[in-house]
Amino acid sequence: MIYTENLLEDIIIKPYREGLQELSVVTGQTSPAFIHHLLYSLEKLELKIIIGLANEKTIPIWDHNEYVKLTQNTGRLSINYYLGSPPIHSNIYIWSNQLKN
Repeated sequence: MIYTENLLEDIIIKPYREGLQELSVVTGQTSPAFIHHLLYSLEKLELKIIIGLANEKTIPIWDHNEYVKLTQNTGRLSINYYLGSPPIHSNIYIWSNQLKN
C-alpha cells in the first residue's frame, strides 16, 4: 500500500514521464473533468478505468455522456462500470507498456 500526499504527481505524472504509457485503474469513482485533464495533458496516455461504485452510486447521465465523448474523441480511453456486489471501494493503479523511442 502506498500513501502519498500528491497522488497526481507520484502515481500518474512521474511514471508517465519515466516512459510508461498504459494505465489501468480500478477506482470507486472518478470524474470526466479529471479524466479529460489526464488525457489532454499526457498526450500518449492510454487509460483503462473500472468504476467500482457504479452500482451503489449511480453514474449521472451527463458523466456517462462525457465518458463516451472522451472515448470517441481520443481513442485512448476505456471505461467500464462494475455492477457486481460487493461494490469496489479500492483505488488500484497498474502501469504497463513502455513507450517506444
